[in-house]
Formats: sequence, structure tokens, C-alpha cells
Amino acid sequence: MNEDRMRNKIVAVYPELVEGSRSSISVQISTLYLRIQYNMLTENLPLDFNFNNYLFSFDKEKIDADAVYKYLSEESYWAKNIPLDTVLRSFEHSICLGIYDVNNTLVGFGRIITDQATFAYLADVFILEAHRGKGLSKKMVEAFCHLADQFGLRRMMLATQDAHGLYKQFGFEQLTNPETIMNRKGAAY
Repeated sequence: MNEDRMRNKIVAVYPELVEGSRSSISVQISTLYLRIQYNMLTENLPLDFNFNNYLFSFDKEKIDADAVYKYLSEESYWAKNIPLDTVLRSFEHSICLGIYDVNNTLVGFGRIITDQATFAYLADVFILEAHRGKGLSKKMVEAFCHLADQFGLRRMMLATQDAHGLYKQFGFEQLTNPETIMNRKGAAY
């Protein structure tokens, strides 16, 4: 949405913002818009919870971006060589879930990209090798599915080469009409 249209929509809802100069209005509206965006992404998120002595948190400030970047760029099959800037931008526009051990070290991560109304895409799910086999990925997928249900989403999708069994436990299934789904290739890493 361009800035003038956004400003007009916000002023229609918050007419008190028209007091003051245009530059003051612009700053107020920009600040308000950012608050609205932040609240949309955080107000409906579950609180931190524990499972098998691991902390699960939707708090982006806890995420060790370097650890996520290292795993995605060096170990994942789906995001090899992804730039750090791209990883950081992906955090900003997603709901992220980090898993932390008793030393508060990030051992797992996943995120959903969603409009919080109709659709979500589950991405970048991983558990570090030393922490696999403890039910952490199941608990993560369960948390994301619960969030999708809370939002009332019509559809949640993902792509996987090797974890079909995990996702089937939560109602994911292969597309019945894959010919109806299209994608557009973007940047290559």
C-alpha cells in the first residue's frame, strides 16, 4: 500500500492524528503503522512454554540469528548459501519459534509466514542433530498448527523432501491436485 493511501486509511480510523503539521502527522502515522504491524504479529502469540526441559518461545528477541543463519546456510538442503540479510528479513516478516536448551542455547527453529486470516506457509523448520529424537520437532509443529487453528486459517502449506511422516501426524497431506499449484522462482543463493 502506498504511503498516502495508508495515511488516509489510518487517519480515517484515528482522526486525532490530523492535528499538527504534515511532517508531524507523517511521523505519527508511520509510528502508529509500525505499532499496528507489530501488534498484529505479537498480540495473538502463545506464551513461552517448556517441554522435556526445553524452552519454546515465540519471542524474536531471544533468537540467536547467527545460529539460525549458520544452520540454514551451511546445513539445510533448502537454503544453502542464503545471505544473512535475507535470514534477518525473514524473521521480521514471520512468526518465529525458537527452541532453547537449559543453557538457553538455540537448538531448534521454525517460522510461519501468514496473513493470520486465511493462509500460512511453514518454513525453515530444523532441530540440531544432537537434540533430535526428543519430540522437539513434533512439539514445534503442534504449536504452529495450534496457532493456525487459533487464527482460523483455511490452509497451511509447507515443502519437505524428507519429513513427510512428521507432518502427516498433524494433518498435512500431499496435494490432491498438484497441477493447480504454481510457483515462481526467485533469487538463487
